[in-house]
Amino acid sequence: MSLEVNLQNLITAIGTEMKDIRASVNSPTAKAADVATALNTTATTIVGAINELLASVNGLASTDGLAEGTTNLYFTDARADARVQAAINDSGVAATDLWSAVKIGQEITGAINGVLDGAPAALDTLNELAAAINDNGNYAAGITAALALKADKTEVKTVTELGATVDTHDYVADWNAAIA
Repeated sequence: MSLEVNLQNLITAIGTEMKDIRASVNSPTAKAADVATALNTTATTIVGAINELLASVNGLASTDGLAEGTTNLYFTDARADARVQAAINDSGVAATDLWSAVKIGQEITGAINGVLDGAPAALDTLNELAAAINDNGNYAAGITAALALKADKTEVKTVTELGATVDTHDYVADWNAAIA
């Protein structure tokens, strides 16, 4: 019996038994023994119907017996895999295109290489860049302040402008004398 038929039979049995119990209880001549008998019969019938329903439901605990069809929503692993494979479009660029894991890996590698843009290995992570600037969040401001302290080109004087003489001492002679 199908699950639907079992449920219909259960509802019919419960309804019939409840109608009998109500008639017995509402009857002015009903006796306690009649009501007890009706209740025992109903309980036996309901328990039997529930047990039959339970056996039917337990039979559906596995999908192994279900046939794969065109109108049901049951798919085997092979059918699901085939649909996913058919949907993969590695050459697509739309947001709705489905890429394979290989294509996704290639795109991630390409994006990382684009960000690194040939940076040396010692400076190709954010941590290495932070270490290179001494983990200073205000590095740019510090460099700008230091550059502001440098001498302007109009303030730099040549040796001649300072009136000094260039040392013409022969240090090579000193070296040669020292090693002789």
